[in-house]
Amino acid sequence: MKTINLLSGQYTPAEASDLVLQMLNHTINYYKIKNWSSQVRFNEPDAESMQRLKELQQAKQQLEVGIRQAQEQGQLLTLQSTLILGEQQATPHHQLVPEAECSRAEAC
Repeated sequence: MKTINLLSGQYTPAEASDLVLQMLNHTINYYKIKNWSSQVRFNEPDAESMQRLKELQQAKQQLEVGIRQAQEQGQLLTLQSTLILGEQQATPHHQLVPEAECSRAEAC
């Protein structure tokens, strides 16, 4: 298992907004695309993506409120983000398909 420190320190509200909200928006977009892909391929929404979207949108609202409050009060924000890379057995839903086995019609 590896641990990578992505963010650690104090940031102005503008810096925190740039760093965190852009990452959050990117992640939200990832799950929107994943859900859209499921709807196109299987004619049904991806339940995991829908749940994660709900959680991320709530987190975004909370962050926006916190950043706005820090801005109004002239405070810095302490941010810490750690990425933990670990190995885990893939479930059937998460099986990787070797690129050579993908046809052009499949989304791999």
